[in-house]
Amino acid sequence: MLAEGRNAATTTLGEVMTRKPMTLRPDQSAIDALRLMWDGGFRHVPLVRDGRVLGVVSRGDFKGMEFEEYCWRHSQKPGGPGNRPLAEIVAKQKPLILDADTSVADACRAMWKRKAGSVLVKDKREKLAGIFTGRDLVRTVAKMKNPSSVPISKVMTTDPASLPPDCCAIDALRAMGDGGFRHLPVVKNGRILGLVS
Repeated sequence: MLAEGRNAATTTLGEVMTRKPMTLRPDQSAIDALRLMWDGGFRHVPLVRDGRVLGVVSRGDFKGMEFEEYCWRHSQKPGGPGNRPLAEIVAKQKPLILDADTSVADACRAMWKRKAGSVLVKDKREKLAGIFTGRDLVRTVAKMKNPSSVPISKVMTTDPASLPPDCCAIDALRAMGDGGFRHLPVVKNGRILGLVS
């Protein structure tokens, strides 16, 4: 929405919502929800019965072990995806990395253009300084700050959790599940190598 130049104060939810989202019935299983989110590439599924919304399930509702089990069962690779080293996962990545003085509005435009859920923020020495996500954006807009005049350094998560590239995917999954976040930088000696989500 902000990336398109819309004003958050005057834009209605109806103008920017996802129309006809995928839904589930409340009697369907958790694995059905995980499969739908995994296959569809989204994080939230409304629970609906007879056209009436009863709630919303999100990936965050599933702790690391449940999601890990689903990933393991979903994979055809021996040993499952949990044993993949992070270095292999991020090897060909070009994560979205911006300077700390980039405005929130410009960061949103870059995220929208790259279809990224987060921005890794670097300091003057090219080291990881923080991470800016959609949650940080919501906090900024909710406080009615002008996204064009606020640098991401003022609203980002500073000193985010990170893992080195020799850790496994399962380590990242557990860290995200335990920490309650969805994006985890992969860093070696302060140098940004990639991002897992």
